[in-house]
Amino acid sequence: MKRQAPIRLLLCAALLSVIAALSGCASGEAHVTVNLDGSADLKVKTEIAPAVLRTVGQEDLPMRLAERLKRWNMTVGEPETEGMAGFTASRHFTREELSGNGEFPAVPGLRVDHSAEKRLFTVKHRIRIEADPLEWVPETARRQLEERLGLLQSAARTLAERQLSLRVAVTLPIRWSDHNADQVADGGRTISWQLSLFEPNVLEMEAAVPRAGVIAAAGGGLLLLLIAGIVVFFRRRKKRSQRIG
Repeated sequence: MKRQAPIRLLLCAALLSVIAALSGCASGEAHVTVNLDGSADLKVKTEIAPAVLRTVGQEDLPMRLAERLKRWNMTVGEPETEGMAGFTASRHFTREELSGNGEFPAVPGLRVDHSAEKRLFTVKHRIRIEADPLEWVPETARRQLEERLGLLQSAARTLAERQLSLRVAVTLPIRWSDHNADQVADGGRTISWQLSLFEPNVLEMEAAVPRAGVIAAAGGGLLLLLIAGIVVFFRRRKKRSQRIG
C-alpha cells in the first residue's frame, strides 16, 4: 500500500479535469524521469480556473488534495500560472521503492501488456497500455456525461475536448527505440501523450535496456500505476459522495 499511495498523484490532475469537463478550462501534466541507477523522479502539476470550482462548490478541493499529497511524502507548491487554482508536486523514488512484485489491480477500462525479450547484451521491453477514461467513471455519471456529449455538435465537442489538457510523459536516460507518442523531445529520450478523456487511449513504448538495468520497466511501471491511480481515487470519491447524498 505504501508503494501504491504516491502514484495516485496523476489521478488528482485528472479529477480536476473531470470536474471542469464541458464547463471550464483545466490542465494536468505528469512527468516521470527515470535515472541511470533505476530511481525515478515524478513531477505533477494541475491548474483549473477558480470560477469552475465555485460553480461545482469545490473551492477547497485543490487545498485538500495538496494536503493528501503531503501525507504521501510529496513536495507540494503553488500553481505556476497566476490566478489559477491547483498545485505542483514532486517526489524522488529510489530503485528499491520501484522494485518488487506487487500485483497490479484489475481495473475496468485499463489493460496492460508488458513483455521482455532477452538478447545478448540488452533486454527489449515492450509496454502497451489501453485506457478508456469513460470506463473509470461510475455508470450513472458516465451516462449523464455521454448524454451531454451527444447533444454537442462535432465542432463544439472538439472545442470542449481541447479545453481539457491531460498529458503524461516518460523520460529515459537512453533513447526509446519505438513508441506511438505524439510528442518527442530530448533527442528521443522523452516521449509524451495527450490523453483524451472521452475516447480510448493506446500508449505504446519500447526500449532496449542493458541487461544490468531496469530503466524501461521502472518508467513504464510508474506511468502505469499513475494512470491506475486515477481510477481508484475517482471511483472511491464518487461512492462517498453518493452515500452522503
